[in-house]
Amino acid sequence: MSNKLIVFAIFTTVAFIYGCNKEVSTPPVITFSNTTGLVFKDTVLQAKDTFSIQVNSSKTGPEGFLENGYIYKSTNGGADSTLYTMKFAYVHFSQKYSFAAGDSGNTERYTFKFVNESGLSSSASILLTIE
Repeated sequence: MSNKLIVFAIFTTVAFIYGCNKEVSTPPVITFSNTTGLVFKDTVLQAKDTFSIQVNSSKTGPEGFLENGYIYKSTNGGADSTLYTMKFAYVHFSQKYSFAAGDSGNTERYTFKFVNESGLSSSASILLTIE
C-alpha cells in the first residue's frame, strides 16, 4: 500500500512541476483606431454612407502568434455572415476596411475575431444604427 502512495506522490509532484513550467498563452488583443474619419465605436450612420474601420490585433505574451482573422456582419440581430477569412502568422495585424451602410431603419454589427496559434481567440464588435 505504501508503494502505491509513493508512486502517486511522485506522479503528482512531476505533474505539478511540469504544469508550473509550461508557458501560458493568452488571447489576442483587439483595438480599433480612432483616427478622424474612421468608425471606432458604436455609432449612427446615414443609409448608404461609405465608412471605414481600422482594426488592430496583436499577440500577448511570449507565444501565440496571430494565425487567423475573421470579419462577420449581422443585420438586425440576425445570423452572422462571413465577409473575410484571413490566414497569416503575425505578431501584430493592422488593416483598414471600407464598407457601405445598409438601408435606413436597420442595425448592422461588424465583428472582428482573431485566433492565435494556440487556438485562443478574441473578438470585438461595432454596432451601427442606420438612419
